[in-house]
Amino acid sequence: GAEEALKGRAFERAPALFGEADQRYREAEKAALESRSEAERKQLALIKRELADADRLRGASVAARQEAEQAAAPNFAPRAFSDARQKEAEAEARLDKQAFASAQQAFQEAQQMYKQAPREAEQPRQIAEQARQTEEKRVAAVEQERRDRTAAERERSKALARREAAVKGVAPQLARELFL
Repeated sequence: GAEEALKGRAFERAPALFGEADQRYREAEKAALESRSEAERKQLALIKRELADADRLRGASVAARQEAEQAAAPNFAPRAFSDARQKEAEAEARLDKQAFASAQQAFQEAQQMYKQAPREAEQPRQIAEQARQTEEKRVAAVEQERRDRTAAERERSKALARREAAVKGVAPQLARELFL
């Protein structure tokens, strides 16, 4: 259903599937409310509030995860990001079991862990950036040295060719002291 589409990154299908699920929930809720006693209605209203609170916290956790992903936390703080993902999965499992208070707490913890992951990723990210810049400078220096060496060898070849031409000509007789 909708959750699988979201987890499978089929974002274009998820809104329609969630909309269909929401409509079915409303219809089921309406049918259930019509046949329940007042105590049952109160209990159902409480569950509905707890579920809404858990859904709100789930959304905050998902938003924090997306921010952590954008900050490259999975690459530069993989342990922290993985721990947050595990906590989020734990919250989902608790929600599936209708352990709403426990799920809410786990979603809050996951959100906090996701917010911490980019901070933990910052230093390794900076180190990687410095290494990248250092490598770029090294490559540029090697390329410059290659260009300089090529230019020097080209000039040397020209000078040797001129000397050769001069040696073959009359220059040694006219400017003897230059060729000794």
